[in-house]
Amino acid sequence: MRTYKAILLTILCLILGIFWGIEIWSALTKHWGLLLRWFHNMRGNYYPWYIWCAIGAIIFPLMNKFFVKNMEMTKTFTHELTHTITDLLLFRRIHSFHAEEAGSGVVRSSGSEKTLFLTALAPYCFPIYTFPLLVLRSVVVTPFLPVIDILIGFSLGLHVVCIAEQT
Repeated sequence: MRTYKAILLTILCLILGIFWGIEIWSALTKHWGLLLRWFHNMRGNYYPWYIWCAIGAIIFPLMNKFFVKNMEMTKTFTHELTHTITDLLLFRRIHSFHAEEAGSGVVRSSGSEKTLFLTALAPYCFPIYTFPLLVLRSVVVTPFLPVIDILIGFSLGLHVVCIAEQT
């Protein structure tokens, strides 16, 4: 149980650290001056969203190499969490959730047998962290969009790495 709390706390600290870092940086650089120049190309326009997503997608596999033990637990937790959320969306009752650092885990649920195949395929089709970030992207102020796009790319990188290792 302590490991799940540590993972969630780490993710929360990472997200808050990015936003607080931008706030501090913007305060130091007076009215977004240097920060906005970093996000803009030479014509003064923002770089396209797919550039930032690609940066995030490249960062994840690199981090995966250096933080092997933590990433293994994160991937297992994500896999089992996807099963759980899919079960909840399909109105199945969750009885237990278990994920271990060794890469094993299980979610026990009950409900309609007709929806089991959707639950079984969900971790390979449903990038669970990407969807909340897409919702967040629709309400975020423009200067923060590149940061959200990097996080979206990071979450897609996690999804692709999970699929590659689990199939």
